[in-house]
Amino acid sequence: MNHYRTINRSEIQFDFLVFSEQNWPYLPEIREMGGHVYYACQPSLKNVFLFYRYLKNVIRIGGPYIAVHCHADAGNAVPLLCSFLCGIQIRISHSHSSMQFTGNRWRGVIFGLRKKIIRLTATNFMACSEAAGCSLYGRMFFQKYGVVIKNGIFLEKFCCVNSKKVEELKSVFNLSEKNSLIVGNISRFDTNKNQMFIIEVFRKILRNYPNAVLLLGGIDGGKLQAVQESVISHGLQENVRFIGKRNDVAECLKLIDVYLIPSMHEGLPIGLLEAQASGCLCVASTGVPNESNMGLGNVFYLSLSNSANYWAEFICDKIKGRVIPTEEEIYNAFKVKAFDVLESTKELVKYYE
Repeated sequence: MNHYRTINRSEIQFDFLVFSEQNWPYLPEIREMGGHVYYACQPSLKNVFLFYRYLKNVIRIGGPYIAVHCHADAGNAVPLLCSFLCGIQIRISHSHSSMQFTGNRWRGVIFGLRKKIIRLTATNFMACSEAAGCSLYGRMFFQKYGVVIKNGIFLEKFCCVNSKKVEELKSVFNLSEKNSLIVGNISRFDTNKNQMFIIEVFRKILRNYPNAVLLLGGIDGGKLQAVQESVISHGLQENVRFIGKRNDVAECLKLIDVYLIPSMHEGLPIGLLEAQASGCLCVASTGVPNESNMGLGNVFYLSLSNSANYWAEFICDKIKGRVIPTEEEIYNAFKVKAFDVLESTKELVKYYE
């Protein structure tokens, strides 16, 4: 969406195919910018023929299309195969995750099969980071055929925030001066994002900062209820705020002192980039690639093999010496690494051309 907002839509236009019919928050914006949104079933190996019929119908209605650009990681296999069968000449696979399967043999076999289908049916191979590319395509294959297209963000949106709106949010979230530390995470509630571990870490932080507050936002990916129940079972209702889906993430991040991202694996999380641009102290798992570090001195990586207590002590120690980077330092760091959306859009357009 960041690239779609920035790209010259008189020259390059996107239509979107999504896998379930919902009232998606981007729908009005996409339509306003001239794009169309179509629906299909979930792209699995079991229903490949059904997905093929959906895709063929979309091409009949909205096509012809120059290219299909898939963003579903290993789930790219079925859309790419069906795009090939439908005669789409340019078929782009884009990896956004560094997922690996080590425990479940059957899932590992399916993952391997999908990777083979992708390598056979895609014509172009992209990733948001080196780690994400190597995970989906294999290291040697990606280094030979792949390209990294970075997840650029709108820097100004996160650097130049309306302070009045930030103050209003303090009232909305019931925050006061006594809340000496604000911890946060805004992402999808699912197993990979690991919000249950955030609860455990936050419980330990409360020993040193009894008035601390945890802000948790994002859409439900299947684990929201479990996280809410964990908060209740540990008696943390007074300290935890569930802030839901947000259209004002930039303002929310300005409230947060420490942004936690203990994901089991990531390609290159936009949320971590946004938190750095907002000046937060960021603590991520080693499942997050080092490419996500803009070099501002406010990002640290810890292993999930360390205990919640270790994470909490580390955070409490780092927050004491926290130095918030200036706007100029943030701008320079992001531009040097080309994570400004204007720069990454240029890269994408050049690749399309």
